[in-house]
Amino acid sequence: MVRYLQARGFSAEKSSRAGYRGPDLTVPLLGIERVVEVKCRANGFRELYAWLADRDILIVRANRREPLVVLPMWLASEIAAEAERVVCMGDKRPRAHTSTNDRELSDA
Repeated sequence: MVRYLQARGFSAEKSSRAGYRGPDLTVPLLGIERVVEVKCRANGFRELYAWLADRDILIVRANRREPLVVLPMWLASEIAAEAERVVCMGDKRPRAHTSTNDRELSDA
């Protein structure tokens, strides 16, 4: 994940190691150091992937809990990069969609 984010211009850093407490990654985004937890499972999250099939974004919500947004890594990094460009660089001009579609790369 760190290399994936760094390849897209983010200053992501691995912040935890085996046996240590704390977040897995940190990513500065929109002037705030965001903490990221990464979970990988061989066959885990199967239902999430099924629900997301042929969709761009999935929203899930448990009773009395805040909704969560689930989206492919390529789309999340594209949205974050555009937000950084607009907010941090002060560029308010709309940009034509020129995605290279990193779907294949998000599995790396």
